[in-house]
Amino acid sequence: MKRKIVWLVVSCLMALSLVLASCGPAAPEEKEEEVTPPPAEEEEEEGEEVVFFEAPLSVGETARTSKLAVTVLEAAVTDSYEYYSRTEQKTLTKEAKPDMTFLILKVKFENLTSGPTREGLFQMRAYDSEDNRYKVGSYYGEDRMPQDRTMDPGSALYSGTLTGMVLFEVPKGASGLRFVYNFHKFPEPELLAEWKIQ
Repeated sequence: MKRKIVWLVVSCLMALSLVLASCGPAAPEEKEEEVTPPPAEEEEEEGEEVVFFEAPLSVGETARTSKLAVTVLEAAVTDSYEYYSRTEQKTLTKEAKPDMTFLILKVKFENLTSGPTREGLFQMRAYDSEDNRYKVGSYYGEDRMPQDRTMDPGSALYSGTLTGMVLFEVPKGASGLRFVYNFHKFPEPELLAEWKIQ
C-alpha cells in the first residue's frame, strides 16, 4: 500500500512539474538581420557565417557562405529519363505522370570549413511563378544525390565535396521555375539561395 502511495505522489509531482514548465515564459523572438560580407582585409570571427551571394542566381553560378558553397551545374525539364535497373539488368525509361514533367538538376556542394558537415535533400525545394512548392522526388539514374551525406575534407572516408542529381516533379507548362536551397538547418532561421531555372 505504501508503494502505491509513493508512486502516486511521485507521479503527481512529475505531472505538476511538466505543467509548470509549460506555463513558463516563451523565448523571445529574434529579429532577422541582413548579412553583408566584410571588407576583404577584415578577418572573420571563428564560427561566424558570412554570405557571399545575392538572389536570384543562374544555372552555373555558386551561392557561397564562409562555410559552404552550392552550385547548380545543370538543369533540364523533360518528360522522361533513362536509368539502368540492376534488378532487371537493363536500361529502362522513367516517364513523368500525365500532366507532369521532371525538373532534373545537377547540384554540387563544397564544404569550405576544416571540419565535417552534413548536407542533403532535406534543404532543397523548387517553386514556380505562382509560388507552388515542390519537394524532391525519387531519381533512379546514376549520380543521384544521397538523402544526407557527411562531407569532411580532413577524412579519408568522406570527401569535402558532393555532387549529385536531384529531381522534382512539376506540372507541365509550369513557368518561372526556380530551385531553392536553405543553408541553415531547423531550428535556425532560413538562409535561402535561389537559382532561376526558366
